Amino acid sequence: MRFQNTNVLYCRGGYEEIEGDFETVSLETFEYIVSPSPFLDAKTLRPIEFTPFQLDGQNRPLPRFEHASPRVSVIIPVYGSPRYTLDIRNEVEALLPELKALNGRVIISVDGHDHPLQTSLHLNLLKGIDVETVEVHSHEKNIGFIRNVNFLYEKTSDDEIVVLLTTDVKMQPGSLSRVIAPLVSNDDIALSTPFAVGGENLEAPESDVLHWRDLDTILSNVETSYPDAETNVGYMLAIDRRKYPAAELFDEFFENGYGDDSDLYYRCVNLGFRGVVADNCCVFHEHGASFDLTSMRSELRSENFRRFMGRWGQVHSERHPKAAARLDMLKSERGRLASALVQSLPMPKIVFLLPTNLRTIGGVAAVFDLVEALCDLGVSAAVICRQTPFDESGFASRSISYDNVARRDIVLANATVLIATSSDTVEPVQELARQHELKTGYFIQGPEFSFSDGQFLSSVVTGYLGFDAIFVVSRFLEEVVKDHVDKPISLIPYGPRLEKYYNLGISREPKSIAVQLNGNTNKGAAFVAGVVASLVPKGYRIYSFGDDALRSKRKNFCTHLGFLTTAEKIRLFNRVEFYLDASNYEGLGLLLIESIRCGAIPVYRHNGGTSEILKTAGCGIEIGDYAAIGKIDQQLSEFRRNANFETEREFCKKSVEGHTLEAAAEAMLEWYNAQC
Repeated sequence: MRFQNTNVLYCRGGYEEIEGDFETVSLETFEYIVSPSPFLDAKTLRPIEFTPFQLDGQNRPLPRFEHASPRVSVIIPVYGSPRYTLDIRNEVEALLPELKALNGRVIISVDGHDHPLQTSLHLNLLKGIDVETVEVHSHEKNIGFIRNVNFLYEKTSDDEIVVLLTTDVKMQPGSLSRVIAPLVSNDDIALSTPFAVGGENLEAPESDVLHWRDLDTILSNVETSYPDAETNVGYMLAIDRRKYPAAELFDEFFENGYGDDSDLYYRCVNLGFRGVVADNCCVFHEHGASFDLTSMRSELRSENFRRFMGRWGQVHSERHPKAAARLDMLKSERGRLASALVQSLPMPKIVFLLPTNLRTIGGVAAVFDLVEALCDLGVSAAVICRQTPFDESGFASRSISYDNVARRDIVLANATVLIATSSDTVEPVQELARQHELKTGYFIQGPEFSFSDGQFLSSVVTGYLGFDAIFVVSRFLEEVVKDHVDKPISLIPYGPRLEKYYNLGISREPKSIAVQLNGNTNKGAAFVAGVVASLVPKGYRIYSFGDDALRSKRKNFCTHLGFLTTAEKIRLFNRVEFYLDASNYEGLGLLLIESIRCGAIPVYRHNGGTSEILKTAGCGIEIGDYAAIGKIDQQLSEFRRNANFETEREFCKKSVEGHTLEAAAEAMLEWYNAQC
């Protein structure tokens, strides 16, 4: 039976289509509602012999399937940030032994980009992957998430189990087998999704467990019940092609994700099958891998929700509340079980003490990122926070409240080293270390004695004494603190994650400069104001970002963009010729490294951290103090006339290439293995 130009298949069961043009096709004992698509060729559909699904609860008999394990194909659509591609490559390589045992394979499709260099970045990161088990495809032009998924789905056969995996998912060994298990062992289950931290309606059970990997370890040992998902989510979605007869997975009625997976769920329900939660599995879902270079994410989500509710609103409102209530009860039970078993888990060996869990603060986010990177390396690490005003649900690792004394003491009783992260955590770290007989460390990210105009100089300097180890994020900080410490100093070369920031190779706006401007004196707000006043009359375009409150005040002199997401910073740093670092001082200067990786030429004051690296390497453009602001135009003009931008970009990038999150975690692990 062939349906011309067909994208999506429904069994008629009383759910009325509100939008779109549809035709009815009769096949002996049942009817299909077919949604035409102008983008696809004719597809062959294999009918299943059963009578129509009835809404009155009289279930029709389901076909029976062989319970021997079918072949498994993992399909991975790739788009967006190359860092997700690097992450998913690591996940695939860890998955290969399990996949080979399942007679499985991986099919990857790199979608086209507006910028060809970005497609090349993805393909280069996938080079050398196991070609016997993994096949890689690419598209010259962008076809969108849904068409890319459908392209991959076409590469599989109708007797397989297919697992859709997005690039922003991390999982543990055994996850794949647990997700496909309900499809193999139950004739009435066609879809399966695990719980996830960041799982939307399938969010992982709330518990005292600190890390998603530990929660997965607990769940992997519980008896499964496979509750209805209502609805499944596409971050890791197993589909039994023996039961779902459509040739395409998602309906192009939904644009580029959001709502397509829920629509699939109700189509399977309408065929008489179930979509369930693999409730013995938990993965981590970061969100947004396919949307990191678009500002249309919220608009797409809103429009697709409107379309979904137009199609399934009535049935969703009837079914979802009861199913959600049942799932919430199960999650509560699982959460209580996990909390009760938390002491049976391997306890963190490296513990950091932070003043707060507010991850919008750069230094706080850096510690959480370092902890997660250590966990990825197999070292259990954790964070204790003196204040916890920030909701940490949805994050890979969570903190322990300093005020939760019982929980805190259990963790510290099994730890090896406790690390201070700021001057106001020094005394608590030393006291707790004495109580629990722990080694101590101090993770220094900036010249704290200069903070608050030097008000705390004495206490900061004396606080460096008495630790077993001192960790610094740059050689500049090593020079700053070496005369005030009594233990060896270890360099932890912190920086952005590999491939998180990248050069798109696009044309840049002539005489354009990006700069952070947030009203913070320490970040050189007064200096920036002087630079703007000097350069704008000479034809320079200044793009500032930071405090949203400054947006209207700066509009006559520069374009102020307010707070920027990672994606917005990538776009900005790829748009401008230069990035100005005007801070009075920097322990490292993360923004400068991020902009360099995106290809902006660094213009910097000699303020420590990254600027010291650039000055030593002799790259970028060093500018003087406030009195030299009038000379900046001359420096930039001379550079624009005489320098080779591409050569300088590569020179600058190479000078800071050793500063990455991964390198920082490796250095911390090396110290731990040597000293603990």
